[in-house]
Amino acid sequence: NPILNKVCSGIAKGNCTAILTGKQAKVFSWLSWSEVGFFYFTGSLVTFLALEKSLHLLAWLSLLALPYTIFSIYYQWRIAMQWCVLCLAVQALLLLGAVNSFVSNFLFPIPQFSFAYIFGCLLLFAITPLLWLLDILNNFGYPVLLNSDQASCPSG
Repeated sequence: NPILNKVCSGIAKGNCTAILTGKQAKVFSWLSWSEVGFFYFTGSLVTFLALEKSLHLLAWLSLLALPYTIFSIYYQWRIAMQWCVLCLAVQALLLLGAVNSFVSNFLFPIPQFSFAYIFGCLLLFAITPLLWLLDILNNFGYPVLLNSDQASCPSG
C-alpha cells in the first residue's frame, strides 16, 4: 500500500517491514505479534460492547499489556535500530489505555465478578482467534467449515 509505505518510511530509520517481518515479530512460528495485537483490540472492543461493567477487566488487561509495550519500544530502539511508525502508534494506544485506567480510576475498587461473567469475557475474547484458527486450518487443507456441497449427506 503506497500510503502505508509513506507513513512507515516518513521518519529517519523508519522501516515497518523490517520490524514486522524480523526475528522478534513472531510469538511462535505460526503466530505474529501483529495478530496478537489484532486479537487484543478486537476482543477488547467486542467485550466492551457486549458486557456491561467490562471496563474494570479491560483496565487491568491494559496494564498486563505494558510489558509488551516496553519490549517493542526497546527492540526497535536498541536491537533493530529501526522504527515502525505503525507499531509505535499501537504502543501509544496501549500506553494511553493504561494511563486512562489509572486516571479514570477503573482499577480500584475491584468489583466482584462471577465465574460466569469472567467466562463470558474469555469467550468474547476467544471469538476472533478461533475464527482466525479456522481460517488457518482451512488454508492448510483441513476443512473445518464445510461448504454446501460437502455438507450434503450421501443418499443410500
